[in-house]
Amino acid sequence: MAKKVLVIRVGSRTTHIVHMDNVDDEPSIYGCMRVTTPEGCVSDGQIIDVTDLARVIVKTMKEKHISCKDAIFVIPSSKIASREATMPAVSKQRMGALVQARVGDLFPVDVEQYVFSHVLQGKPYKGGEETKLATEQEFDNLVEAEEGKNNKKKKKKKNESTDSVDDSELVQDVLVFAAPTELVNSYYALADAIGVKISSLEADGNSVFQIMKRQVGSGTSLSIQINRDSTLVNVVNQDKLLLQRVVPYGVNVFTDAIQEEPAFRCETFDKAYKLISSQRVLMPHLGVDNTSDDFSLQKRIEVTNNGDYLIGNIIRVVEYYNAQHRGEPIQNVSLIGWGCSIVGIHELLSNELGLPTTTPTEIAGVRFNRKVEISISMLQYLNCMGAVFAPVNFISKDVAEKDAKKGTMVGPILIFGLLVCVAAVIAGWSYLNLFTARDERDAAQMKVNSMASIEPEYNELMAVEKNYGTYKGVKVATDLNNNHLRQLLDDIQAICPASFTINSIVSDGKTVTINADSYEKLSSVSALIIQLNNNIPMIRNVWIETIQSKKPGKAKNKDYGYTMTFEFIANELKAAQELSDVLSDVMEAQDQSTENETVTAVDNTEGGDQ
Repeated sequence: MAKKVLVIRVGSRTTHIVHMDNVDDEPSIYGCMRVTTPEGCVSDGQIIDVTDLARVIVKTMKEKHISCKDAIFVIPSSKIASREATMPAVSKQRMGALVQARVGDLFPVDVEQYVFSHVLQGKPYKGGEETKLATEQEFDNLVEAEEGKNNKKKKKKKNESTDSVDDSELVQDVLVFAAPTELVNSYYALADAIGVKISSLEADGNSVFQIMKRQVGSGTSLSIQINRDSTLVNVVNQDKLLLQRVVPYGVNVFTDAIQEEPAFRCETFDKAYKLISSQRVLMPHLGVDNTSDDFSLQKRIEVTNNGDYLIGNIIRVVEYYNAQHRGEPIQNVSLIGWGCSIVGIHELLSNELGLPTTTPTEIAGVRFNRKVEISISMLQYLNCMGAVFAPVNFISKDVAEKDAKKGTMVGPILIFGLLVCVAAVIAGWSYLNLFTARDERDAAQMKVNSMASIEPEYNELMAVEKNYGTYKGVKVATDLNNNHLRQLLDDIQAICPASFTINSIVSDGKTVTINADSYEKLSSVSALIIQLNNNIPMIRNVWIETIQSKKPGKAKNKDYGYTMTFEFIANELKAAQELSDVLSDVMEAQDQSTENETVTAVDNTEGGDQ
């Protein structure tokens, strides 16, 4: 039974998911689904918000009861570059090394910041004859020359065929892809968040090429995939991709014009797309004249003419191809993607391109499960369906390094031996700990049994301790310095002169400011400060900030104003006293215990003498 895989293509607005077999020979498709990509999660193919996007995909998998743990991600990004190169025709194992050796010549970038991969283009052919493919016999002989050097028996059987072929004359066209490492790593992070294992990372353009080359027959065909915001144009000749370009316009050239025109009453993309997919809005040509001055016709012409940006770019791609390949003209056009559902788009492209334009009625190369409802909307999933045939398979450098380390057997053998030794030591240590733990458990159980009789008293004591803790907490929360303010005032009045009258008191619990009057001038402010500091324990750092007369200087009776400030430390003093009492109790208990031990020792000595 073929192994199943999830093929996921994360677009800027829509994420397509296909559940299918991971085989390259008519894989079966079990389901196709699409979800809206959360806004801001993707930027030109790179995953920005892994968590939000993974949540949407996991939710979709649960709703569809999909438990597949392998995934292929199709990356639609303009950051992925491709170049065609011609290499010596060697085995697949050696081809990868040859490609890596030439990437510096093919791409003017920092190769350390990119991941490179390749796919083969067609079959090997003789050097110097670019359009002539090698025969099947020549290809078989090449494979034998590369892989069967150590098999003498096979070499003898095909000796004549091998001698007739010069391996150095055969070359292979290769399409080399380059993707930024940061872009590739973002999909590994997404796979981890979803909980799947990456089978391969595929380039969007290669995936479309792999499925479309199975749709075209002989000759050269133009494949146009009109997506929502862009269009992918491929020129395919059987099993070879001759040209690939991305046009920065898609279905939006028509839907935007409809949304901007109030007459259509379509404020959203979905409404506009539904309108052009169900009713004939497009005209058969660009630039149609409205000779009858019909309002409805004029609006249709405006929408059609807005597609000039899209069609003009496609025409330039065709003209460029024709200039480069005069001997292989394009014979037909295959239209897929979102655009193939637009009513009248086939006639419009046929007239403007001068080539017959059709949409495949069946998808060759794949099979649909009987539970899958087949419709034209399935063409939106072609990017996913082509990912299982011959994927580019970008591999993160970290993963490649890990795979390379797994290839050597010395490391694993040493690790295995070390693990065996460690396991033996751990097992012996575990048995020793087991016996020790059993003895400790038995001793602890005996102690528990012996103390079972005092458990009620212990629980009662714990309850009392808990209540005492609650009491202390409440006492600390409510016992403030200001609670001792009355006693403080009495102590201050006892030290200050009888004429000392307090007018106002300001206290924040830590610092106190007292404003007072006296009809007598204090003879010594310093002496008063010293007396307050020394005789009232609840305060410290007393200071009389100002002394001033409140009546004119010539008056016989004068009032003198005083402003006194100090720190209020009633609670600190009380806490220190309580700590001192506790320490005294502890010391007394220790002295009593020492005295008892001494008496016991004396008694034992006397008993021994007797």
